[in-house]
Amino acid sequence: MKNKMWRFLSLALVVLLLFATVVGCSKPSDEKEPGDVKEPSQNEGENTQEQEEQEEEEVTLDLGGRPIRLAAWWNLEPQEGVTEAGDRQIAYYKDLEEKYNFKIEYINIPQGEIVETFTASNLAGDPFAELVWLRDNYYMPQVASGGLYPLSDLDAFDFNEEKWDKTISDFAQWNGKQYGMYPGKVDLRGLIFWNKTLFEREGLPNLYELQENMEWNWDKFLEVAKKATKDTDGDGIVDQYGLTGSVWEWQLIVSNDADPIANIDGKLKYNLTDPKALEALQFYQDLNVVHKVFANPPEGASWDWHISFFASGKAAMMAYHQWAAGTLQGSMEDDYGVVAFPMGPRADDYRCELEEFTFLVMPSNVKNPQDVAFVYDKMTDPYPGQTEEEKYEAWRDGMLNGLRDEESLKTYEMLYDRNLLRVNRWFSFPEVRDLGWGLMADILSGAKSPSVAVEEVAQQAQTFIDETMGYNK
Repeated sequence: MKNKMWRFLSLALVVLLLFATVVGCSKPSDEKEPGDVKEPSQNEGENTQEQEEQEEEEVTLDLGGRPIRLAAWWNLEPQEGVTEAGDRQIAYYKDLEEKYNFKIEYINIPQGEIVETFTASNLAGDPFAELVWLRDNYYMPQVASGGLYPLSDLDAFDFNEEKWDKTISDFAQWNGKQYGMYPGKVDLRGLIFWNKTLFEREGLPNLYELQENMEWNWDKFLEVAKKATKDTDGDGIVDQYGLTGSVWEWQLIVSNDADPIANIDGKLKYNLTDPKALEALQFYQDLNVVHKVFANPPEGASWDWHISFFASGKAAMMAYHQWAAGTLQGSMEDDYGVVAFPMGPRADDYRCELEEFTFLVMPSNVKNPQDVAFVYDKMTDPYPGQTEEEKYEAWRDGMLNGLRDEESLKTYEMLYDRNLLRVNRWFSFPEVRDLGWGLMADILSGAKSPSVAVEEVAQQAQTFIDETMGYNK
């Protein structure tokens, strides 16, 4: 729960500011791009009157005291007295509750129960919450079975507004409608944490400089990892490694401009047989079997072993998710930084792979969904008097709470600003995701070649995809 709590704090101060929109170094939301200027209309006066009447209608809207419930497997409720900005946000929510006569309620439910509770209550016609934070690997089965309400059908939402994360908005579309949303900036996943203290001691290059100069690629990555891997005490046993981490095989695939599951002619297809994906998986295997630069967890190790191993100073780099920065901040003595995953030979820019992330959905049987949309859209607006600069500073301060330097924050901003995030749909299908564990274990150990391993599960994976998406109906 500690990791989940931190992960939520790092998501654009979602706990403290509860989904306040952050737009760093960007134009104000009312500033128009060239070509967006609207020509004056003969009915301009009538339109202004209609707008005023609509605003008056909003002011007098009475929701009858109904609860608007938001559910997640972490504590969503903002706490007073933490920050001045957070207190202003809480006051804004209280004003909204009074103005429109509703009550915000926060439901904290164990992660292992959220899907079952969501499905059962929705099928019974009485959803346990109006809005639920759902993981991407639960999303496709829900949307394909009709369990989610199409948010794009609700007039209150305009997903072209900058307050909504575009990567998630694009991902959460199915059959021409949008079923998921994310206010602010989605948590980054495919990153490289590097031990700056170890790098300096070993005379290794500055990764920020390589990244800035577009020289941070697989060749440099391997060069650094090989130089960092060594026996430091002379006992004949390697005790310092170039790399540790988790699910980095998927990050390698995406960093080589490949998609494990690709949208081909409007349908999702198993895509690990793509030559770019196979090249990445061969590199993945070689790093462990040929170059031996990867620190493998011992038998019976905990799921987060690689984090503690990196924190102990025994690995030069760790491939993992943004939320791990919070754990490292309190446990790692050495200094560390964060860069993007290195570019593969088939890529022309960095890529940040996204998998097992959360976003908001609405159950299909929610009561009066237009009212829910109206309220939540208001909640995600800036509080009165909040400026773009204040929103950026709030996000910046929240991110720096888990970082050791400004350069790490610049890595985050680069990935967001250049739209370098790419969703890995492999994790969107539970059965396909489960196939991946054995598949990747065989490749990493060298038990099977990448080409043989991916071909063996190709038909089974595609069958799962087809059944979930209803392609065979």
